[in-house]
Order: sequence, then C-alpha cells, then structure tokens
Amino acid sequence: MSTRKIIAVVGATGAQGGGLVRAILADPERQFAARAITRKTDSEKARALAAAGVAHAVWSTLEDTRLAFPLDDPRLKTLKGKYKVPHFDAKGESDAIFAAEAAPTSYMMAAFYWENFIYFGQGPRQGADGKLVLALPLGGEKLPGIAAEDIGRCAYGIFLRGAAVAGQRFGIAGDVLSGPEYAAAFSRHLGVPVSFYDMPFDDY
Repeated sequence: MSTRKIIAVVGATGAQGGGLVRAILADPERQFAARAITRKTDSEKARALAAAGVAHAVWSTLEDTRLAFPLDDPRLKTLKGKYKVPHFDAKGESDAIFAAEAAPTSYMMAAFYWENFIYFGQGPRQGADGKLVLALPLGGEKLPGIAAEDIGRCAYGIFLRGAAVAGQRFGIAGDVLSGPEYAAAFSRHLGVPVSFYDMPFDDY
C-alpha cells in the first residue's frame, strides 16, 4: 500500500483543479497522490474520504471587495442585494468558514486568467479602421495575470511546503503588465500592430 500523502482535488476537471492534478502527476518524486472529489456524496469513496481527516487544505479564494466598497458605496453597483463583485465576494466570505472549522488552510488568490483573452472575448478586437485594439478599463494601472495551468502548479508548491504555511495567504501571478505592455505582447505573438485603449470603466 502506498505511503504517499493524498491531495483531494475539488473540481479536478476544471482549470485550476486540472492544473493541480497534472502538477501532482508530473512530480518525478511522486510525493503526493491525487484524489478527485465526486459530487456523489453518498458513494463509498466519498464516505471514506470524509472519514480520512484533513491535514492541510489549499483554498483558492479571492478578496471580498465589500471590505473596500461597503454595500452603500455608490462607486460600485450592489448586486443581488449583498454583493459588489459576486465572484470575488462569495469566495472571500467563504474564508470565514475555513477559519471557523479550524481547518489548517492556506489561502491562494490567483490573478486574472490570461485565458480570458481567448475564451471570454477580452482579447484584441478590430477597430473601425481595421486595426487591432486591446481595450481594458485599467485606469492607468497594471493588471496581474497568470495562465490557468500555472495556478495548479502554485497550489502544488503550497502543498509541498506543508501545514506549516496554514493560515498564510498567497497572491499568485505570472506577470504584472500595463495595458501597453499587454498590447506589445499581442503584437509580438500575432505579428501585427496592436494598440491599447484604456477604456472608461462605465463604457466597458
């Protein structure tokens, strides 16, 4: 029987979970074994997992934006009566559940997925003059970004550090680029000029 520790991966077929499983399997030292979590909670394997106990959890979370923008703050719209940015806020408020359960948890916060440029239409578009323009509402600031595959590798790196890093928060990014730097990268890879337009937030 294997003595390797097990990393149970929730969402093992998704972008982050899949990247973590591949990172576990790519480790030549095979320090951990991967176990995918099932939605069939009444299955024998799920019951066995529930009884195994957790030595270290890595929770992929995001900031709760309501800490900076209270619900009555008009700078950001309030959605569903309780969120400013639902995707961020719901994850951020879940941090308290891990803390309340006293689970030995490390909190990992991933930057903007570079795949959003491909799969969510956020990449360069052709303007009225036929030239490519990358339009993002950055307000002159830089945008941290990361490849989804690298998120799994980062999670694996946290697991390798062990429960000693429980309670710590890890912000992860592959690079931090300005709008013009993103446009220049697209220009290099596409082989055509790409300009950057810092679009006003409301227009975006």
